[in-house]
Amino acid sequence: MLGLKSHMNFYLCHGTVDMRKGIVSLSELVRRKMNVFPETGDFESCRSKIP
Repeated sequence: MLGLKSHMNFYLCHGTVDMRKGIVSLSELVRRKMNVFPETGDFESCRSKIP
């Protein structure tokens, strides 16, 4: 269960992502593709790439 709050921003990543990547790689992807910083406590979501 996610603790989502009304003051949080919600972001959905465009396209698909290989979820086998580690947390560091996924965080960098969020920074580069979405121009958002995961450390802010906002909610970022990506769709998984199905092989």
